Amino acid sequence: MVYFLQIAFILLHIATAAAWFGAGMRLTGQTKLISKMEGPGATLVAEDIQHALRVMGILLILTLVFGMGALIAGGIKGPQYHTAALLIVILIALHYFMLQPAGKGLVSATGTSSDMDGLRKRLAMGLGIGHLVWIVILVLMFWHRISTGN
Repeated sequence: MVYFLQIAFILLHIATAAAWFGAGMRLTGQTKLISKMEGPGATLVAEDIQHALRVMGILLILTLVFGMGALIAGGIKGPQYHTAALLIVILIALHYFMLQPAGKGLVSATGTSSDMDGLRKRLAMGLGIGHLVWIVILVLMFWHRISTGN
């Protein structure tokens, strides 16, 4: 039963992490679209970005919860898992203190291009950092296989 629980947590952990990564892939393109639009259309796209960021935040928290569930169900594996867990917490902080405020700012700054440009850059930079951290976490998850050749 414990093995089944561990596998279930691992699959849910992978699914939520992949969903976060994929959802972030389209946001930078949408911010470029906003800069070319005006009026209610730009506001709708900005609100869609803000909604996507809310969902991504939930996915990050679920990724952490399912990862911790897998670690508890299967026992602590090694320092790479502790480092990966810390990086997920850092990723959550990046999301809620950099990406979410930029998304909220895009909705309110849809008419002014000077604010919009800075918010677009902040969102793109945060997503780039987040995806880099995500890839480092992915490498850490498979470190035991990489380092031993299995």
